[in-house]
Amino acid sequence: MFTQVCSPLRWNFKSYERMQQHELNDKGRVCEVQQLSVHSTIAVVAKQFPGNLDDRVFAVWNVWREENNGDIVMAFGDIADPADVAAANCIIEADPRASKAIRGGTRGLWRLAPVAPNVCTLTLVQQGEVGGIIPLWIMNFRIKSTLSFVDDIRSRSQRNGNVVDAEVRDAFPSPPQRAQLDDEQNAIVESCLSLETEDGDIKWIPLTPPSPFVDTWIKHAKPKKGERSVAVGKAIAIIDCSAPLATAWYFMFCSRARFRTHIEEDNPARLQNCELSLHERVFRYDQEAPVSAA
Repeated sequence: MFTQVCSPLRWNFKSYERMQQHELNDKGRVCEVQQLSVHSTIAVVAKQFPGNLDDRVFAVWNVWREENNGDIVMAFGDIADPADVAAANCIIEADPRASKAIRGGTRGLWRLAPVAPNVCTLTLVQQGEVGGIIPLWIMNFRIKSTLSFVDDIRSRSQRNGNVVDAEVRDAFPSPPQRAQLDDEQNAIVESCLSLETEDGDIKWIPLTPPSPFVDTWIKHAKPKKGERSVAVGKAIAIIDCSAPLATAWYFMFCSRARFRTHIEEDNPARLQNCELSLHERVFRYDQEAPVSAA
């Protein structure tokens, strides 16, 4: 599982790479870890703040576990056990810089949700309490700096986009039956199915297709006074893959391939707002109009 490969990147706090990064960003201030068990550690980290602001030091309790759905959650927060607090204090007071730093607190989680055997979604949520009174822009700076670690992991693990897309399509869940959807979900399906039928005098008009292998049509609904013009298009083609595989390609709205096409067409934005269930997602995308239109 890729989650089991990715999670040690976060959990291994004193890896050679992490220590190098700490040396670069925080000028060698204390970074120490005590292993409480195979799934629990204490980390003491001093952070350099910009300008003349005092350094901050954090004593953090880390715990990880696997959820029933296969997600891996790595939670972190302030140390609670008195013995662990005393151990963290000894580490801090033994370092000349850390002993003068202001104590801060933090709480949050890393969630790694499997998407395919070698693909996962990484989410970081973190709350920071740096102690003392500092400008808001510095708080924003520290939060952005912390969140950038997500992109570090993404960049480190990045592979060929077409290969990743193929792996995700292969692991895509089977589509649900009608009975598995609720009334609201079925209603939107039926509403879209009605677009395919001819509506009274409104007929499908053939269009010049983009290739000899695709048939295309269009129909226009005459707008009532004060309403907008509405057009419906239809295309039919034989494709050389299974129906589930083609469905996965469409449903993967933010895949590498579709993002690449979206960017090549100079469209402003394309994003997945949320995943409501395995078979229900909310997307948003902005397309550039070919001409100026009100």
